[in-house]
Amino acid sequence: MKQKNSLDLARVMFLGGPNGRNELMVLLAEILKEKYQIKPSFVSFSPGDATLFEEAGAKNFGPIIDLPFFTFGNRPIDVNYLQMVEKKYGFRIWSSWQITAPRKKKRLKLRDEEILPWLEDLIKKFEEYMDEHKPEYLIYQGIAASIQVELFYRIAQKKGCRILQITNGRVRDRIIIDDSLTDTWPLLVKRYNEFKNNGLTPEQKKKAEEFISDFRLHKPKPSSPVTVVVKETVGQKITRLMKYPRMLYLRKRLPSLGPILWWPITDKILEKSSLFENPVQGEKFVFFPLHYQPEASTSLWGKWHVDQPCLIEKISKALPAGYKLYVKEHTHGASGRPKGFYQKIKGLPNVRLIRPTAKTFDLIQKSSLIATITGTVGWEGIIFQKPVLCFGDIFYNVFEEVKRVSNIEELPELIDTYLEKTLDYDKVVVFVAAILHSHFLGSAVCPGECRGSTLRKENLECILTAIEQHVNELYGG
Repeated sequence: MKQKNSLDLARVMFLGGPNGRNELMVLLAEILKEKYQIKPSFVSFSPGDATLFEEAGAKNFGPIIDLPFFTFGNRPIDVNYLQMVEKKYGFRIWSSWQITAPRKKKRLKLRDEEILPWLEDLIKKFEEYMDEHKPEYLIYQGIAASIQVELFYRIAQKKGCRILQITNGRVRDRIIIDDSLTDTWPLLVKRYNEFKNNGLTPEQKKKAEEFISDFRLHKPKPSSPVTVVVKETVGQKITRLMKYPRMLYLRKRLPSLGPILWWPITDKILEKSSLFENPVQGEKFVFFPLHYQPEASTSLWGKWHVDQPCLIEKISKALPAGYKLYVKEHTHGASGRPKGFYQKIKGLPNVRLIRPTAKTFDLIQKSSLIATITGTVGWEGIIFQKPVLCFGDIFYNVFEEVKRVSNIEELPELIDTYLEKTLDYDKVVVFVAAILHSHFLGSAVCPGECRGSTLRKENLECILTAIEQHVNELYGG
């Protein structure tokens, strides 16, 4: 007799989105329905999503829930209701608003009397959806970097729905499944505690040490942009390109042209300018890499430190004499910085603004300490046994050798404690082993960013395996 799995006959809600997410969600729904007889439904957040779900065949498997397009504007608001939902779902409206506001300049001009009616309508509709459909699982690809997805997550979890957020991990060609808005990876937490308490098997230890050795030698990017890039025929390429005008029509908005046309040019101009410096041989420094913005790394996981120059000033004040703070610009970040951003950083006497093309791994290895909001450089620093101070919510905070800074006034003392420290190698091995055993083979790149390779049958099977193992481990099958 087949053992019952918690996915059997489960009500599963799939969230759509840009760059081919709709098609990916429909294919996953098809696979899960065939194997577990799930009851799918599909949620459309953006104009055109419902049409894209329909064209991908979603109606063959379940209903498409099309979110009405609410508009900003002056309407009566129920303040008591908004205060109630803040407490009920554990969030602050204005904190959540800042996830999405910086992505469009016109949103920054909106006032509270225009925003609050929109949010009230949105939250009421989300509650209505949840109460009507009562999903047991919610599946989404990517990161909850919009206010709609964040609020949907919070309401779903409070009503007992389990989140399965599929995203690229920090190991090459591997994915992870998260269930939170803090990038903490529940399976990693479980695995790390198991390995700390019970120790590693010889095979687990060997694999972790081989990973560390290979990483230090080859310095790869933690996750590749795509598992397999499909070679397109001319006809396939024409078909793909012809979809773009239709996408623009369905979504009723033009893409931002700055990152596509102007930023690459201005990035190169700024890179060659005297704005940036090179590292100085033999100089002692603390390494702080700038985050690209807007992005979930700061707007969601590091929301109390979105103003990076302000945080840099605080770190610079906490450094002892004889040390510099090396602030390295993100490879694609220069052109998007607001006016005065660099001037504030360069005005600090013990800070060097390092050019974006400087080699990050060299800076990690030569640094005396790494300070980061939620950057991947924290994970990379751990592999090189470097001390890490972190200012946001991120998966490597579970590692006790990393210090999460919660009180900025303690920063001078923390820097004194961690400066020049070498992390315990055996503890690093245990943490790396936990990382390796909480990742799954596969790619979670948006299909539109990898010519659809995420939609290949073998990759869909990898994602299915990840979902099954995650559910079995955390929810008992």
